[in-house]
Amino acid sequence: MEGFGPRPTSLGLGLSGKLVKITMYYVYVLKSLRNAKLYKGFTTDLKRRFKEHQTGNSTFTKNNGPWKLVYYEAFLSEKNARLEEKFLKSGKGKERLKYILKD
Repeated sequence: MEGFGPRPTSLGLGLSGKLVKITMYYVYVLKSLRNAKLYKGFTTDLKRRFKEHQTGNSTFTKNNGPWKLVYYEAFLSEKNARLEEKFLKSGKGKERLKYILKD
């Protein structure tokens, strides 16, 4: 599964010039290939989480797979990622996704 962004935790240079641990937070949208339903989620390991959805190890998505990753965003802040996930689940967020995902 290439192309899923950087590793969940990677090293980067801090302000002091020293290596620091950086955790990425992902908000993602899956589309069911069975019934076109969308699932919005949050994780620090997109590759692992996608695999869990595909193999039925997630309660909500196990009966609607297989899934296709159709959108994701990466954040440095967990707070901002969670706010974005909440927004995507709202009415305005659903409207934005409809616009972004239209063919």
